[in-house]
Amino acid sequence: MKKLVILGAGESGVGTAMLAKQQGYDVFVSDMGSIKPRYKKKLEECGVRWEEGQHTEKEILSATEVVKNKLIIGCKNTVIPNSVTSIGDYAFCNCRSLTSIEI
Repeated sequence: MKKLVILGAGESGVGTAMLAKQQGYDVFVSDMGSIKPRYKKKLEECGVRWEEGQHTEKEILSATEVVKNKLIIGCKNTVIPNSVTSIGDYAFCNCRSLTSIEI
């Protein structure tokens, strides 16, 4: 089974998680901030695992695919795991202090 990790539990992240779960993916949603209660409820109703206040590296690196609209503003470097098959158009938007990317 393919494992999809979604970074960000806003409306689009939760919608993506729900669709991916319907398509048979093992889905995990991670958000560095707080997840709104209504989104937690939707994730739980769909059987999607989630976390808030952190990004667990082990979960991310074990993914077949990772979805994220953009990197965290203010990041200086990042490692893109081999499991990432595409990078969105705005992945590096507003990352003015980004100094390195390892692919």
